[in-house]
Amino acid sequence: MRFSLTVAAVAAITGSSLAAAPAEAAGTVTVGATAGVAWKSYTWEHDLHAGDCTLFGGATWTIRADGTASFQGTVTSSDRNDAWLMRAFLKNSSNVSLVPLYNQAHDVADWKVFAQNLPDPRLRYDFSRSASYDKRVFDQVSTMGLLNDC
Repeated sequence: MRFSLTVAAVAAITGSSLAAAPAEAAGTVTVGATAGVAWKSYTWEHDLHAGDCTLFGGATWTIRADGTASFQGTVTSSDRNDAWLMRAFLKNSSNVSLVPLYNQAHDVADWKVFAQNLPDPRLRYDFSRSASYDKRVFDQVSTMGLLNDC
């Protein structure tokens, strides 16, 4: 089964506080099952921008009914030594946040932040992360929200 909807995305993580502002981002949601585990994928079709950084269209979060999730995208910056920072939230059909996704790499102090260093502005960087979330909300999830910073 395949269907499309608008996926909410917001841009701005300022210091340690989050200042959320709506951003236009159309997305595609794909639903299925692999080896008996249901999954939902959320793909951002348009580039997302924060400061000097860009997350290119085609970036995808996939959540699975077992409470695991994965992200795949490509990022770059027009400046040296930047980093793309992202938080991801699962939302219900009323666009209410249910739970955050937790970074399984534990490569930043806040486990709700996913980061990719961008040292060279001439390059595009593959950005892949594994995550977890409270699997009890899987059936309620219909969309995702992102907070991004550079």
